[in-house]
Amino acid sequence: MKNTFTPEQKKAYFADRRIKYLQALKDFKDKLAKDYICYNAFTGRIYSGNNHCFLASQGGDAGAYAGFNQWRSKGYQVKKGSHGVVVVQPIVKNKENAKGEKESEMVCVSYVSIFHFSQVEPARENSEPVKEAGEPVAAVEEVKEEIPALAF
Repeated sequence: MKNTFTPEQKKAYFADRRIKYLQALKDFKDKLAKDYICYNAFTGRIYSGNNHCFLASQGGDAGAYAGFNQWRSKGYQVKKGSHGVVVVQPIVKNKENAKGEKESEMVCVSYVSIFHFSQVEPARENSEPVKEAGEPVAAVEEVKEEIPALAF
């Protein structure tokens, strides 16, 4: 059966989501002051400011994250009943410019679910170890710059 919402219900839903997102941004700024860092478990790459905001708004903890297939390919299994958090993943197209140099261009974005390290368990003995975040101090400053100013 198809869910149908009245315009008033839709407006109320999105107003509620906006309030929750802005509150999460405010909370996130407080967390960031305490080195709240979220990063990819296997590359060590720190997630962008926007993705930190998404993680904070969905109750994500600081630490190592990866997608379902990435965990599986490295020898881990997502625990039954675990729910991932959604982040934005840019879709990049590589091409050559007129000078023959390679360029990357963001074509669009997709939304993907990622899972925290606490939501997985090793599926085999030789599971690849999880990496530490790369250069957290410099990354925290970059992430702080990406977060929009809040008018509270």
